Amino acid sequence: MGKQYDLANGICRFQVKDGILYSAGAVRDGRRTEYINEKQGFGKLGLTYVADGKRTAWKPLSSGTLKEEGVKRRGRDLYYRCCTENECLSVSVDYCLRGNTLHQELTVENRTEFPIELEDFGITFACHTDFGWGKDASGEVIGHYFIAEHGSHATYYRCDGNGPVLTVLPAKDSRWIYYDCPEHAHRQVQEKDTVTVYPLNGFAGRTAEEKGARLRIPCSGYTLMGKERWKTACDFFFARDYADCGRQLAERGQVQAESIPGYTVPRDLSVSLCLSCMQEPEVTADCGDVNIRLLRREEGRYFYTLDFSGLGERDICISCKGRRTHLYYFITEPIRTLLEKRASFLTSHQVREADKWYRGLFAEWNNETGVELTPDNYDRIRGWRIYEVSCDDPGLSKPAFLSSKQTVAPVQEQVDALEDYIRYFVWGGLQQTEEEPYPYGIYGIPDWHTLRNSPDPGNKGRTHLWRIYDYPHIALLYYNMYETARLYPHITTRLPGKTYLLRAYRTALAMFQVPEELDGWSAYKTGLYNELVIPRIAKALDREGCTFEAGRLAGHWERKAAWFAQECRDIFGSEYPFDTTGFESTHILAKEALRLASFERSGDPFRKEISYEKAAAFMENQIACNVACRGLLEPAYFWYGSDYRGNNMHYTLSYMSQMGGWALLDYACYHAQDPFGILRLAYGSLLSSWALLNSGDEESNYGWWFPGKENDGCACGGFEPLYGHKTWLEQPCMGGAWYYSCEIDLGFCGGIRGAAAVLAEDPLFGMTAYGAALTKQKDGYLLDCRDGVGRRFHFLGKDGKVHVELEGLRLADTGSILFAGNGERITLRFCEENAGGNITIRTEAMGDYRTEESGETIREYEPWTGRPGNGQLTLIRLGETGKKE
Repeated sequence: MGKQYDLANGICRFQVKDGILYSAGAVRDGRRTEYINEKQGFGKLGLTYVADGKRTAWKPLSSGTLKEEGVKRRGRDLYYRCCTENECLSVSVDYCLRGNTLHQELTVENRTEFPIELEDFGITFACHTDFGWGKDASGEVIGHYFIAEHGSHATYYRCDGNGPVLTVLPAKDSRWIYYDCPEHAHRQVQEKDTVTVYPLNGFAGRTAEEKGARLRIPCSGYTLMGKERWKTACDFFFARDYADCGRQLAERGQVQAESIPGYTVPRDLSVSLCLSCMQEPEVTADCGDVNIRLLRREEGRYFYTLDFSGLGERDICISCKGRRTHLYYFITEPIRTLLEKRASFLTSHQVREADKWYRGLFAEWNNETGVELTPDNYDRIRGWRIYEVSCDDPGLSKPAFLSSKQTVAPVQEQVDALEDYIRYFVWGGLQQTEEEPYPYGIYGIPDWHTLRNSPDPGNKGRTHLWRIYDYPHIALLYYNMYETARLYPHITTRLPGKTYLLRAYRTALAMFQVPEELDGWSAYKTGLYNELVIPRIAKALDREGCTFEAGRLAGHWERKAAWFAQECRDIFGSEYPFDTTGFESTHILAKEALRLASFERSGDPFRKEISYEKAAAFMENQIACNVACRGLLEPAYFWYGSDYRGNNMHYTLSYMSQMGGWALLDYACYHAQDPFGILRLAYGSLLSSWALLNSGDEESNYGWWFPGKENDGCACGGFEPLYGHKTWLEQPCMGGAWYYSCEIDLGFCGGIRGAAAVLAEDPLFGMTAYGAALTKQKDGYLLDCRDGVGRRFHFLGKDGKVHVELEGLRLADTGSILFAGNGERITLRFCEENAGGNITIRTEAMGDYRTEESGETIREYEPWTGRPGNGQLTLIRLGETGKKE
């Protein structure tokens, strides 16, 4: 092995050995972040070539013939060179550090007189991703990769979202067209950190295609004639933050894209697209069902509207100065259609046989073969993962989603199916009743029937009730049944709504008590998906007169919020040392901590004492972590907005893409001082995983992923970006969507609770809408709500905000909101069939409003609740805005 050399100046520092970078950092980074895995490094090379009819795989920088020239200085620039050779080829690696850029040039030369076919050329990057139990992961690094020809790049963020951002991109006329993770193909998801990008992939790409992969960029090799050279190059630099990274990429010749409402887009919405580049690009689509219109040019930015009429994946190719990049969209049916199809699919795949112990179960489905999975037939699932069929997050996510859907669009048949699930599968089966030793305790894996009949009386058998993650899903199910009964009198339930509410309360209470008693597992120190229902349960108990129960549950919730805000040092630890499962919870806990801290500031001695500064810092920290762990500068539907675990080459579009997206949207609407940038990411995240709900019309054969009417409404548990890998459940996948739904219905829960029509005075796009079709009117704007739910509207202006939330009614499909002037007059129209529900309105920095129908005053910063009387409500702005203290 060679000597280690330093390439450093007053801006950045790199260390190179044997042509490979083993260390990188920014000089002014006070945290001294290390971005490179010190064992694997950046820049290991792999070649596959054919000479004289023989295919050879070669790793040149591992060769014993490697020669280094070391570091030389020319003026302010530093240079390093090494080279190696075999009987056919020579490879040289050159680095030049100039200012804030390390330029790497890789040259392959044919040493013979005869043609040699370069099939593959791969460059491996391994970032510093060292996650372990009890270790704060905030300073570790997540790899974000975008592979799309000349516009490719790799960015490396700290997990806590703090800069700087190490960025790598193909330089000059180089491009990356393929990727894989060969050294870590079978390691656990949260440990994967090594990625190989390919400027050439003639052999690797063809091999993947032969195995069934559908490559987005065609395979490409290069024939080296005798004595000819082939070159590729990379540039490395540090950006201050995400925004600076995007700006620098554009300045270096790449095209940077901003897309509203994201890259997973319902067909009934238009896309607003802004491209930043050095000259006007050519924008084309891979099929004829996309209408692309250039709207305006503005200082190196080009604004377009895209309208899609087809369904499925669409490739938008951007060409500029002979360089290409690709934006990958996925077009879905309207969100309301997706909700109905998924709910109908689940209901039609419920076990109804009276002689089965698992009667009432919503069955898993193999989208590829049409096999319905049950505890009597686990299909292709093996080993301990058989739990996926009947319990744990995968099994419990289906009724969680189906019940959430009933609170916004109830169907009696679907409510009846939930009643069967509760009666036959949950009560006295999955969940202990009030007559049993641990009332409201919930059984874990592999299933409740096995555990109840276990010969082991302990925690691995008949008292396996200690998994905290299971409880919030059942609490949410009961709460949703209560809400359905309360809000929709025409829907019948077998038990009174209040009974379901009390079951929700006891289940949530058991989450804090039973696991702690049985196994010492505290629910106070881990963020759990769907537990944001707990403060809603407490509020409902108060409304129903159950003040003791409300206070008791609220006490547990306040204790958890206090711990997270003041004592939590690592928000990533969950089921694994590093996980993204908690971002929905950390946000709702941050909101609770801020609420409690407001009491502390007012001197109320009866409330939890939480430092307002710590609560505010926790709010900002958990949002920064949320952003760092998802796609931001990667304009592809399977990356943008998706949560990442370690890097983005494995298992994207998970349930936390949408659940964490809700947190970002809530933050943008209610907490962010400058909400517009995070609003774009939030809504893109909220829509992202709808790409995994397989649905379509007759023309599209009922689905992009798994065609056939029998699959219309089935869902996929995740997405594999790699062209050849295994899913989390250990099934082979040649890239694309899984054929089991697994936990994705948890994501759809987040999609429902976050669905909103948003009108934003965006500084880049101007007045624009999310979740709604926007039409410019003579005196303002008209919105047609298309978020699929119709329960929320937000106006986010440069100087103020308006928030509207509906309960038991829905915004009209057309003419939903008329927004006149700068909010001087806002008219909300509702569906006539349910126009008798409640509406809550809050304004911020917009001054007071008066309702035209009743003459009531809505005070600034004070929530107002009322009922629309005639199918609409008109708000009239009264005057000067106030200032919140």
